[in-house]
Amino acid sequence: HRDELLEPSARRGDALDLLADGVDPKSSMTPLRGVHVSADGDWLTTTDLELSVRVARPEAWRLQPCVVDFASLRRLAEADPGALSLKVASVFEVTAETAELSRTLSASSPDDFPVLPNGEAVPWAAFAGPVLLAALKRLEPAASRDASREGIRCVRFEAEGDHAILTATNGHWVASAPASCFWPGAKPAGFSMPLRLVDVLL
Repeated sequence: HRDELLEPSARRGDALDLLADGVDPKSSMTPLRGVHVSADGDWLTTTDLELSVRVARPEAWRLQPCVVDFASLRRLAEADPGALSLKVASVFEVTAETAELSRTLSASSPDDFPVLPNGEAVPWAAFAGPVLLAALKRLEPAASRDASREGIRCVRFEAEGDHAILTATNGHWVASAPASCFWPGAKPAGFSMPLRLVDVLL
């Protein structure tokens, strides 16, 4: 499991489009159907325990710490895409307001949201976007999406000097590609990126 930091872009759409990739709308666990607002209100996070997505708060939004139902928040934001405020009456009651609309959203305690890895406390790599995307595209023909073989539905990263070696296989074909990167801290022994995240990036 890795907590990936993804920046909103014109190619991928707004913050809510990115966050949707981490939501499990059918989960029996209420927090996994929600979006977590950080204690300082600057980060929005979703996770389904396999993939985590974190984006910066849209500048026009004024938010208080909470976990609210993602689908409800998205409907409200799409109906009135301007400024939005979240006001927390209690951990189970949050009022979302825009210039035109006001809704009470179902919520859950931030304490119930899964604890995700701290990106500053674990080894990580920083890639230039075009460099990483080019490497991932080279691996696509060999990447496995066979649901019965969960262990190979990923891209493997191995540290080597000032770059990483990315590898994917479908059990018949193997493809590898180098990608220049910067290791801000200790180099990891290696890690795997789920193909679901690759699909988000591409």
